[in-house]
Amino acid sequence: MKAVRCADLTGATPISDRRGHRSPNTLLMLDERDAKLVATARRFFSGMSHRETAHRLRSRLLIYQSGRWRRTSAELRPPHDADSLDAALWCLLRIKDHVPSEMTIRRALAYS
Repeated sequence: MKAVRCADLTGATPISDRRGHRSPNTLLMLDERDAKLVATARRFFSGMSHRETAHRLRSRLLIYQSGRWRRTSAELRPPHDADSLDAALWCLLRIKDHVPSEMTIRRALAYS
């Protein structure tokens, strides 16, 4: 391997391909997911601690993902009543088809 001198690197431009950083699209998606998590928790699980809310919300998301979500994921609009918990769960999974951990949900609730 050829040795590189400092003089050879004086005109070099730094790499700006954002390695190790999340893309702006990913950051927007995570912000949207966190806002929806907070809105769902406030509406359907009010009056509980963040820990209990995160536990119940995650368990409901897991149940919904393994059941109804498989049949309704291709829909363009929520196939449930707009005021139901299932519609909120559908919207959460529509943002990203992944159930966040309890720690992630608690963190989103704490920052709201």
